[in-house]
Amino acid sequence: MNIRNTPFILILLLSARTLLLAGNPEHPVPGCSEPAGFAWTAVTHESVTVRWDSAAAGTVRFELVAIKKGASTKLAFKNPARVDTGNTHTFGGLDINTAYDLFIRRVCQSAIPGDLDYSDWVRISAKTAAAVPMDCSFDTTLVAISQVTHERFNLNLSPPRKLSPNGRRLLLRYRLTAVPPGYNPPTILGQWQERLISDENKLYVDHLYQGGTYDVYVKQLRDGSYMEYTRACKEVGPLQVVIASRERDCDYAQNVTLSCTGADFVTLHF
Repeated sequence: MNIRNTPFILILLLSARTLLLAGNPEHPVPGCSEPAGFAWTAVTHESVTVRWDSAAAGTVRFELVAIKKGASTKLAFKNPARVDTGNTHTFGGLDINTAYDLFIRRVCQSAIPGDLDYSDWVRISAKTAAAVPMDCSFDTTLVAISQVTHERFNLNLSPPRKLSPNGRRLLLRYRLTAVPPGYNPPTILGQWQERLISDENKLYVDHLYQGGTYDVYVKQLRDGSYMEYTRACKEVGPLQVVIASRERDCDYAQNVTLSCTGADFVTLHF
């Protein structure tokens, strides 16, 4: 071998190896970066909605997978959900009150025509809401927690029910049972609160403690006067609700630069 040609031969070998790895989906490549901002935005008793940052140049699509915590992952990644446009996805048909690991990866254009590059998988966790049947002998309604935000949660009735002040209505009892570590417990901790809902367009409880954990009980009232309890169905619960924290909404923020722009305030540059 001619020693003077050795560096050139090594460069060719390294270049060939790089191209082979780039075209192999089992080997993520640096040029195909992981999706940023992956977080869940809403849950119901049977679905979880997630979002992530908009696609960068060269992105072909995103692939997503939902796996029950503790379940086998061997086959789960064989048939991922594909999102070609947009930056949201809803995992539907999930089990009630069940924890899931949610995964996403970016699929990118490759330097080799006809091939694709793949990023590493990014994982977060979420849990579906608990749906509880309210049985009034003559009909059964499933009630579940949905649309949990940093200050409220919604109720989901299945099948949908018409509510009215003198007909079917819901009486909710709820109390704050825990706050995140490091938070000062408010005076309402452990105290029961009530809300009577007689409009199906107002199936929610708001002004809740950020990051707090609540126990919720639901009783269905039927017929009679506005606050007559004699025809009430059996109370169901507890449905446990963990209110989102605003801090969690910023978990995906990266590369924050702090710069002083005034005497009394600062600006964060993302």
